[in-house]
Amino acid sequence: MKAVILLALLLAIGMAGILFYSKQPTEEIAVFDPQVSYPIERVVKYSFSVNNPGNRVLRQTGFWIYAPVRQTEHQWVQDIRANVPYTVQHDDVGNQRLQFTLDTLPPFASKIVDVTVQLRLSKDAVEQPNPQNKGNNLDAQRFIELNDPALQAQAGKLIAASPTDTARKTFDWVRSAVKNTGYIDKDRGAAYALATGTGDCSEHMYLNTALNRINGIPARGIAGFVIEHDGVLKPAELHNWSQVQLEQSWQVVDTDLGQFAPDPSTYLAMRILDSQSPFYGDGSQQLFGYPSDIAVRMN
Repeated sequence: MKAVILLALLLAIGMAGILFYSKQPTEEIAVFDPQVSYPIERVVKYSFSVNNPGNRVLRQTGFWIYAPVRQTEHQWVQDIRANVPYTVQHDDVGNQRLQFTLDTLPPFASKIVDVTVQLRLSKDAVEQPNPQNKGNNLDAQRFIELNDPALQAQAGKLIAASPTDTARKTFDWVRSAVKNTGYIDKDRGAAYALATGTGDCSEHMYLNTALNRINGIPARGIAGFVIEHDGVLKPAELHNWSQVQLEQSWQVVDTDLGQFAPDPSTYLAMRILDSQSPFYGDGSQQLFGYPSDIAVRMN
């Protein structure tokens, strides 16, 4: 009899434990879903003409182009398609290049290479599970001469009560101090822009970036396009602007177009300009490269 009672008690305790366990709330594990985090869909296209200017057949020749930055707080590349096979090269700050190889290109022949990119964008900053884009956002680099005495003196005049106020004061000053004299085919840099008061969007970007860095505010240069809808990217529309890190989030600061912290989903980053990247090259204006035996142009 005692054995039966003991067995019943053990069964009751066991059932109570099962019921208690089953009623415990389960911990939800957050899963990063780019299609939810980046709700705005966008499709951009661009193309290149590849020409063989010589009188011999070219074999296994090719060229490379930049694709949009793989992922930032405000953009995510969902898919890239092209009519020619390619491989992808990445650097440590999130830039990516597509390497195309053409099996044969007959004498004086041309080939059109079309690229379609499916993007997802966000107006709000997206926390990334594996953040990239580390970069050297407080360091001197080519065209951002932080040790230049004139730049340091001007930066000191722009310090305000908070980093945001300093960034805004810097934006206002650069906006009024640098006159856009039209396209310049080579980058001149921050010191040049300060000394001459002239430049194009590249010099606006370099000067704004340099002054913020001198004042201890992380900043970086971006090359890309301003987009508000699906469309075709054209070389004449390539643009440069700064991103400034304020309250742990990258904000667009475009002194050339007069935009301080606009909707970031309208700015498509093709390159993060970090001179320590093996992709850096000659500055902000390079979107593609090719060997001397062919000629390539963006259409």
